[in-house]
This record gives sequence, C-alpha cells and structure tokens, in this order.
Amino acid sequence: MSRTIAIIGAGELGSRHLQALVLLKCDFVVYVIDPEISSLERAEQRLREVDSSDDVNANFFVSMDDLPDQIDIAIIATNSYERMLVFRFLAEKRSIAYIVFEKILFPSLDEYSIALDLLGRKSIKAWVNCPRRMMKVFSTFEQYLSSSKPLKFNAAGLNWGMASNTIHLLDTYAMYLNQYSYQLDISDLDNVLGKSKRGNYVEFFGTLSGEFSDGSTFSISCDAGDSWKFTNDFNSDKYSIHCDLGQNQAKVAGVTEKYNNAIELNLERQSVLSHIFIDKIIETAACELPDYEQSMQLHIPMISGLLQHYNKVTGEKVTRLPVT
Repeated sequence: MSRTIAIIGAGELGSRHLQALVLLKCDFVVYVIDPEISSLERAEQRLREVDSSDDVNANFFVSMDDLPDQIDIAIIATNSYERMLVFRFLAEKRSIAYIVFEKILFPSLDEYSIALDLLGRKSIKAWVNCPRRMMKVFSTFEQYLSSSKPLKFNAAGLNWGMASNTIHLLDTYAMYLNQYSYQLDISDLDNVLGKSKRGNYVEFFGTLSGEFSDGSTFSISCDAGDSWKFTNDFNSDKYSIHCDLGQNQAKVAGVTEKYNNAIELNLERQSVLSHIFIDKIIETAACELPDYEQSMQLHIPMISGLLQHYNKVTGEKVTRLPVT
C-alpha cells in the first residue's frame, strides 16, 4: 500500500527530511510545499544527490492547495511564525492521520492550547522532532544515568544558538528523567539580544537554569563570541559524562575514577533519521520522538520565560517570541 507524505517547508531541515524518504520501507508519494521556487529547486537537487534513479515519486508545489485530500503523514518544517497557519490548513482542509512538527513549536503561548484542541477534535496524532532520542550515543548514556536520580545537567558554549536549541537539551533531560514539569529561572540572561542567523529572529545569551519536579537541575549557558563551542555534561551520584561537540567526543567517569577513553559522538544527521520515525509511525502509530503534549510541556515555560525577558530588554509588549 502506497503512503502519502507531505513536507511543508523545503528549507534546510525540510530538504533533509526529503532525503531520508529514499530509505523508507514502504511505497510512497511525497508532496513538497514551499512558496519559494529556489527552496523547491534546492530540495529537488538534494533528493537527486541521494537518489539519481528518479524512482522517488516526488511532487513540488508552491501552494498547499495542491496537496491531495488524504495525507498519511505531514512534516511541518516551516519557520515558527508560519507553523500554526500551516497546521490549521492541514487539520481543517485535509484528512490527515499523523503530523510531525519541527521546533520551535509556536512563538505564542495561546497557540499551544489551540493546537492541542484541534489535534484532539480531528483525531490527529502528533510528535515534535527532537531527534536526540533517536541518536545512538544518547541511548548509550542512559545506562549511566537511569539508576541514579536526581541528576545534574550543564550545557555551555559560544554562539550555539540558545534560542533555537535549548528545547533539544530540555527534551534530552526529560528523556533521561521521564519528567516534563520544570521551573525555569531567567534571571541570569544577558540584557543584550543578538541577531539570529535565521532571518528576522533574535538570539539570547547568558544562562537559563531550572529544576525538574524530581529535583534534577540544569544550567544552560551561551556566550557571544567570534567562534563556536558547545559542551554538555550529565552528572549523577555515580557517573559524570562530558560531551564536547566541537571535538566530536564524550568521556565517562565514575565518581572515584578518571575520565576513560573518548567515545565518538557521531551524531546522526536528519537525512538518516526521518525514515525511521516515519516507518515506525506507519507500522505502530508510535515513534521515539516526544509526542505533542510532552513537548508542549517543555516548550511553554521556555517560551514564557524568553518572551518575558525579550519584552523587558526591548521595552515592547509582544506576545509572539521572535525565535524559530
């Protein structure tokens, strides 16, 4: 049975989702939608990079009106400002079974409950693409962290995109803890905003800290600078794990031991992950990604805190946070 897949947004991530489809087990037809012709052309080129045989039944359009009435799975890979408009169109004007959202989910707090209600009314199952749950090295770390809680998490670096990428960290912590409720402290954020590399969005610097409901704590810091750096530490009362993404390695130590030989991180790219969650959704109506409600719980305190800080720094009173 052939499946119908839609990818809305053919930018960097959308085109990588498309590349992954060549690895699917099932037959499929895919519709790729983006208002920019140049984005569609780049996506088609990237598809041909991984499949030059023209066997993939791929259709490229600038309007969602060209989508078929019945869709099995849609991946919404637009920017955050457009995501609700796209979601509403799919949910209200098409018959769709499953949706995978990119993050940041939505820039406005009221959109989270609107989306939850619409998913329920239309009986759509949805997940959010926080793919560290699918990456082998983070599964390996679980053996060191699962038997001892609370845990301590620390992330720090330069120019690593705090506004966009903090949700990945929170989701990783939630995965290890099986906890989604946390308190966020924004008092150590810098009172200067940066310009994001993603269009008309902003970047935050300083430190976000917080505590999950089981007492596990986290500290997430990002400083401005001329270079890029990112490290992430996971600590229990038995083990410490130090990850350096710039060095592509992690080291593990017991509390009375020195760090052992380095483990290569080799984080999988999106182009070798998306087919895995699509296959699982088709086969079981489930996958390893966080579902919408889980990710909503992680998004809301973060969006609320960053929005409060943004308005404080700018003197504005916006309700849509300019991050994606």
